[in-house]
This record gives sequence, C-alpha cells and structure tokens, in this order.
Amino acid sequence: MENKNKLRNMLKELIRLNIKPNYAALGREYGCDYRTAKARYNEEKNKENGIEIVKGARKHIIDDYKELIINKLETIPGIRAYSIYYFLKTEKGYNGSYETIKNFVRKNKDKRKQPASIRVEPVIGKSAQVDWKEDFKLTSKTGELFVINIFLMRLHYSKKFYARLTIDKKRDEVKTCIIESLEYFNGTPREIWFDNMATVMVKEGKHKKVHNEIKHLGNDIGFQPILCQARRPKSKGTVENLAKLCDRLLSYNNEFETLNDLIEIVNKFNEECGKEKSQAHNKIVNDIFEEEKKYLIPLPNKNILEKYKQIVEYRKVSQDSMIVYRGNRYSVPTRFIGSYLGIRIIDNQVYIYDNTELIRCHKITNNSLNYNKDDKLEILKSDLLFGLNDKEIENKISNTDLQIYDFLKGMN
Repeated sequence: MENKNKLRNMLKELIRLNIKPNYAALGREYGCDYRTAKARYNEEKNKENGIEIVKGARKHIIDDYKELIINKLETIPGIRAYSIYYFLKTEKGYNGSYETIKNFVRKNKDKRKQPASIRVEPVIGKSAQVDWKEDFKLTSKTGELFVINIFLMRLHYSKKFYARLTIDKKRDEVKTCIIESLEYFNGTPREIWFDNMATVMVKEGKHKKVHNEIKHLGNDIGFQPILCQARRPKSKGTVENLAKLCDRLLSYNNEFETLNDLIEIVNKFNEECGKEKSQAHNKIVNDIFEEEKKYLIPLPNKNILEKYKQIVEYRKVSQDSMIVYRGNRYSVPTRFIGSYLGIRIIDNQVYIYDNTELIRCHKITNNSLNYNKDDKLEILKSDLLFGLNDKEIENKISNTDLQIYDFLKGMN
C-alpha cells in the first residue's frame, strides 16, 4: 500500500512537470508491472484533466441466465437448483458450474413459489402418523453390515412416539408394529396417517387406496387408516423424531456388536425422548401424553390384538447355512450365510423369511439337523463334495440321513 501511494505521488509530480514517465523504471522502483504503472499514470492524468472514468462491472457467466432462473423460482413450486442447472445446461447452452447455480438459487430462495398450506391445531387424542425408514445401514465393531428398517408412530397432539426396529418389511410386520405401538400408548387415536408405504397401500390404476388388511385392522382396533397425499409431507406433519433416531443410530456405527444391541438402543430412545421437551409445544412430552391418553380409544381384548401380531424372531445364518431354533438346526440356501433372517412359528412349522420373501418352511422336529433337499445338495457341493454333480452327490448320501455332519467328511 505504501509503494502504491508513493507511485501515485510520483505520477502526480511527473504530470505537474509535464514529464512523460519511463514505465519500466517506475515498475522496478515501486515493485509493480510496467502496465500497472502506465494504467495508474492514465488514471491520474484523466483526474487532472477532469475526466471521470466509470469502470465497467465485471461480467459473470451466470448474468445472462439470472432472469430465467428467477422466473423458474417464482413460477414452479419447489423446483430444485439441480433441475434448473440441468435445464440451462441442456437447453440454453450454459457451460458454467452447478455450484454457481446452486449459490444463486440459495441467495434467491425466497422467490421459490411455495404452495399455500393451512396449519391445523392438533386435536387431543384424534390422530397419529406413521413413518418408515427402510434399508438403514450400520456396521458393527467386527465389520459386519446390518441392514435394518425403523417403524415409527407418533401421536400428533402430545408428540409421544414409539419406534421399533425390524429386519423384514412384510405387511404382517407392519401390522405387528402398529399393534405394539398402540399397546405402548395403551390406546388408539381415531385416525392413523401413513406415508406412501407399499405394505399399506394398493394401486388401482392411477389411484391409491388403503390395503384391505390394514382396513380390517383399523375396523377391529377402532382407527381409520388414511394415506398421506403424495409429495405433500405437510399433510401429515414432519416426523422429525425419525431423523433424530437415525442420527443417533449413526453415532453407534462401528460401536455395537449384535442386533440386540441395536434393538436396545431404539427401545431406550423411546423412553428418553418422552422425557424431553418437544419444540411443537415446548413442554415435556410425557406430561402432555398423560393428558392425551385419557382421550385415546381403549384397546379391544387381547385375543383381537394377538390375532394381528406376528411375532418375528431373527436368526443369523451360520457358516454351515443353518439357523438355530430351540437348539436344533434348520437349513437355508447358502447365499444367506452371514445374513439375518426372520422366523415365524405357525402350526408347528418354522417359516424363514428374507424381508418379504419366504425362503424355507421346515416342520419342527427333535432332530438336531433338519435339511431341505436342495439345501443339502447345495451345501455339500460348495464344501465337502465340491466338484461332484448332483447325481453323484445323491448317490453318496442316499443311505445317510446327515444327522452327523462330520460323518460326511470321510466320504471324499
């Protein structure tokens, strides 16, 4: 700055004496390029002659598109920055960066047209909302990947909620989650709102309606199931608790050991959040819930509730492609080794599921080893009898019931 001022003073003196400067010499003496010295000389000379120089504003690559961007923001509700960027790039020849568009949109976000909405004061005991986080991934201390789902129901008035961890996404599982939520509340609201859950809705052409099984559940328990309008989250409120729970679970990444650890974390979350203040009413959730539960519809008798509850247990598939139930082993295809599968016990049979897919059904026995024929061939082909075809393997095991797996190791 000091050299700059000295340069200007020297140039003013040269102009006063009417001496044409040596720009290169000035540049060396004052530590600048000769062109800079020349430009400063011309500025000072123009000032001396009373000529006002107006510098032109620097043109930016986005300048030619600003009006169009503003128009998009004002006329298209909820339009995103990337959509505008893609349109300008493909249709209008824009060759700048996405960041430039994103920053401009952020500065002009107030111009985004928002659809009008009416805030409705929640009515005590009237409604609850359900949200569902699918395929949430966490890794244990040992590096094992867990893919889980989180079901969450929240009462609109008190903000009391119940969250439950599941492995599969079957409709029976959702019904069980609903029943357990209502048992946790010890009552039911008159309405339960659902997001676009495939297990709850069914499509009829362009229209969607509540699945009959969920309708029947509502009729028996006493609530009306309602589908939220697509892409209108305000129609059911924001289930911020689900996002909070997922954030809390992420903090346990690489910190837990078993599936039961995760289930325990979710259960603790239910209790802890009831003791906290909700931003919606700025009061302790449990205090408001004590008032609301008086207005909930009483639950029907246990027989009706149990009819809808499909108790699911989860088992990890061992390295020998088996799951354990009551100390005995039941086979599954080898592709599930290391995975967690859900099991249900119905009419003295063990049903084994991968999410919504039924994998195997075994009759419950007192045998220590229970093989499906296809699983038996697949397991042997992948290990003890590797390289043999199905017929050769069948010949080897035709007189063996595989009660003792190690017996086969001497057959190769």
